[in-house]
Amino acid sequence: MSRLISDILSAKEPEFSHNLHSWERLAHKPAVDIVLTSDIRNSIKRTTKDLTLDVEDTTPRELYYGLRKQAINDSYILEKKLGITPSDTSAVVTKKILTYAHTVLDKYSVWNMKTSVAKRVIKAAPPKKLMKTLGYRSIDSVLKRESPNLLIVLAAIIDPDYGAKLAPHYKKLKVSDFDTKKISLEVIPEDVLAKLQKQDYLGSRYVLCAYQTGAIVVVPPPKRFEGDALLLLVSIIEAAKGVAMYSSYFKTLSVEKKFGDDVAKLLQEGLAMNSRSRMGTGWSSLHALANKDITKLPEELGPHIQEEDLKTPSLSDIKELKFWHGKLYVVQVHPDGVISCNILDVLINLANNVPHEKSVRLYGQSYLWDELIARYLLHEPIRKIVINLR
Repeated sequence: MSRLISDILSAKEPEFSHNLHSWERLAHKPAVDIVLTSDIRNSIKRTTKDLTLDVEDTTPRELYYGLRKQAINDSYILEKKLGITPSDTSAVVTKKILTYAHTVLDKYSVWNMKTSVAKRVIKAAPPKKLMKTLGYRSIDSVLKRESPNLLIVLAAIIDPDYGAKLAPHYKKLKVSDFDTKKISLEVIPEDVLAKLQKQDYLGSRYVLCAYQTGAIVVVPPPKRFEGDALLLLVSIIEAAKGVAMYSSYFKTLSVEKKFGDDVAKLLQEGLAMNSRSRMGTGWSSLHALANKDITKLPEELGPHIQEEDLKTPSLSDIKELKFWHGKLYVVQVHPDGVISCNILDVLINLANNVPHEKSVRLYGQSYLWDELIARYLLHEPIRKIVINLR
């Protein structure tokens, strides 16, 4: 049993290894973890070579800064393609990135709450703290001037209890309150952004997701930095993936008798927790399985879940990011540092100027977990014990 995956995931031992041993026995020892470990190591070697570094003698620090340099170069290529210049402000860069992101995401459709319904729900539970922050006195006035997507994401930041206030109204939702549409992309208006930044509500956030309405709200960075264009674009694509996964999960709930109750519970618990408690595995892992072999999905999901429902936006949609394709779950573990090759981890480390010894690997870990589970779910004995629709 390889320890590499356990180390990357910071898994709880010995439980993690025991579970993999059990799965290996049930699946007649396909050595999934060993093959995945080999794939990761081979990918690191190819990545090192592609960065023109010495495969046999590259330190974690050298790999880390090699990946940063690659990200900066790719961001420059993207900027050149989109006509972004050094003199462009952060707001201008954001606008150009959104225009391009629309072309990338236009082929995807999602199934989410109708805009009119979102306004109805917000009116029933006015976000009073947000209204005070933005200088509004009446809910009708704020709904007339601001989008419901914006109100939903900002209210959740300013008032952590706001989600609980919306729950009783979500419970009243019907399937007819949802509809198929394109993923919505919008930017926080400058006047709203100024008020939020004054009180430091946004922190280092670049994208905010209203999963219930299928929307992404982009936060223009306070100032420009190396790799900012690429970070914005990749963050939007990653957020769109999350929106698409919520959308398909809403569809799985659409045949349940208590649809509204299930939606309310989902939005309170989050997709990861809710899907694990309802299905026995994370919904993101099932999406990863669908991308490997759509025929392996459990029949219990029903005919209302089609192949196109499980297709999510990804980096493969952007040809300029060819270098990063296939590296989302690749992480190097070394006594001198743990280095993620996931482009979002690389860009976040770059934006925050994090030294290699303290570099983040959260996205690499997340993608590796889904890859590991999906590879095991390809085997029927594992699917039977893991996927247990309730």
